[in-house]
Amino acid sequence: DIPLVLKKAFWLAASGRPGPVVVDLPKDILNPAKKMPYAWPETVSMRSYNPTTSGHKGQIKRALQTLASAKKPVVYVGGGAISAACYAPLRHIIETFNL
Repeated sequence: DIPLVLKKAFWLAASGRPGPVVVDLPKDILNPAKKMPYAWPETVSMRSYNPTTSGHKGQIKRALQTLASAKKPVVYVGGGAISAACYAPLRHIIETFNL
């Protein structure tokens, strides 16, 4: 189970909203005298975790309409813009609306 748990941990840490994860290993597993079989899983599937990877067209359209009609708009962007590699389209929107 350890290879699968580690693969899931790396997947969780790097997907959706990236961040730290905790993997708690029992002491008996960490004993270097014990040899355990190791097989790295090819894929990870988690029913309980399904991050959204694309925007909802209706919400995006409404956000752009709100920006266009705002008197003093503010764009507050977090680190997710860099993680999602969307800084170029975001910069285009900011320049288009002269924000």
